[in-house]
Amino acid sequence: MTVKVTFELNMQEGKTEAMIDIAREAFPTTRKYDGCKQIDISVGQDDPTLVIMTEEWESKEKHQAYVQFRTEDGTIGKIGELLTGPPKMSYYDLTDA
Repeated sequence: MTVKVTFELNMQEGKTEAMIDIAREAFPTTRKYDGCKQIDISVGQDDPTLVIMTEEWESKEKHQAYVQFRTEDGTIGKIGELLTGPPKMSYYDLTDA
């Protein structure tokens, strides 16, 4: 079953564009990663320091393997340096509605 993942990021003032640059660099590899069906990034219209990544994966386990990959390659650490606090990651089951 496909899993929807949201990753909510509160950016430091002036760091949103740096986050988008990281995404531009990382997403081509992400989209080819085993189990990835879709990934995008959105910036808040009313608050540009609020960034949300929305992803679809074949399974939670495949996404967790990807997170481990991005931890090991340093991408998660680079993102962490741009944040005001810990990110919020949530998993959802898609319905047939």
